[in-house]
Amino acid sequence: MEQPFFLARSFAFAVILAAIGNFGVARSACAYPSSLIFAPSGDVMSQGSTQVFFYNAFYGTAVDAWTGFNVGVIPRYPYGTSGLEFGGVEMGVDVFASPGNDPGIKPIGNIKIGLLNEAGAVPALAIGYMSWAFLHRDRSLNFSYLSASKAVMWGKNDLGRATLGLAHTMPTSPDAFKPTWPLPVGNQALMGGWEFPSIGPFSFAIDTVGGVSELSSTCLVLNLEIVPGTFASVGYTISHNRSINSADAYFLQTYTDFDFSKAIAPKRLN
Repeated sequence: MEQPFFLARSFAFAVILAAIGNFGVARSACAYPSSLIFAPSGDVMSQGSTQVFFYNAFYGTAVDAWTGFNVGVIPRYPYGTSGLEFGGVEMGVDVFASPGNDPGIKPIGNIKIGLLNEAGAVPALAIGYMSWAFLHRDRSLNFSYLSASKAVMWGKNDLGRATLGLAHTMPTSPDAFKPTWPLPVGNQALMGGWEFPSIGPFSFAIDTVGGVSELSSTCLVLNLEIVPGTFASVGYTISHNRSINSADAYFLQTYTDFDFSKAIAPKRLN
């Protein structure tokens, strides 16, 4: 009975988001593949597009690390001449290393399916499934979600890009996820964030994933584009579990975007 209610609330968030903005140029401040920082956006990577990232979070003397990649595997298809597109699938695998936890190294998988691209008053919409610990299923979060992203304009002024979404988690371990305000009961988590307009090579974003889990926090990040498609970032993550010391952390990361299909294509000789 929870799943229809979950989807209804997710689509309600998407409708609200579509109403608050006019079509503008989306500016990505991705700190993770097809996401703001941790919160997944409504976008889906195009076929062949690939992103590889390296992330380290410092909690006092403890360090957590993420390494992974996402790749677009199925193209998006136009819906007549409306400018809308549907479809598109991206998949990825991350490795989460957290010394002192059980397990210390945990591979996790994710998949995202595009529903609509951003066009006119329509936000980008996507559904997905993330944090599937396929080798350690007893420590799997199993986040399913619907997310919407929309550029927001005030006249001709670009105010940035908003993302809203809702996740339903099905943790196999009861201590892997605990709900927090504004959804203090059940297994739902509200997600959201804002990508601010870029200033030269710099971009800034803030996002939140509700609950208490290895993915849940409120984060801020500053990205620097070193060369086209390659970024270095510094950020701060605020834990939603305020009952323990050293729950917050600062993090450093790098990530790069490239087209996998072009990278492996043989070069033509003149």
